[in-house]
Amino acid sequence: MYEAIKTAVMSGGINHIDTAPNYRYTKSEQTVGRILTTLDNKYDVSREELFISSKGGYVAEDAEKMISKNDEIRRMVGELGVPEEDIVKETGHSLHPKFLKDQLEKSLQRLNLETLDLYYLHNPYEA
Repeated sequence: MYEAIKTAVMSGGINHIDTAPNYRYTKSEQTVGRILTTLDNKYDVSREELFISSKGGYVAEDAEKMISKNDEIRRMVGELGVPEEDIVKETGHSLHPKFLKDQLEKSLQRLNLETLDLYYLHNPYEA
């Protein structure tokens, strides 16, 4: 994925990269973050030349940190104060503002960015 994005951007073939925390258990955003940093530092492809989007709404499991959907839901309720009735536990979906804010901040960290160009609400019909 890393090399594919690099090749596509460097060839002028793309300038829009779309990802989400629940793609590849957060690894997609991490990989995109690494290539964005490399493109900027090594190949002089500035952030302003790219359109970056991500999504919020689904609880993202993290395979590397061994964080399950249920662990994250407990954190949402306990630490973030998301009411349980605002979480669709079967699918791990929520559009509660506290959850979306938290997810956006985490996405920005994984992507090594200060801002996104577009933030989608992932499957709002589930809310």
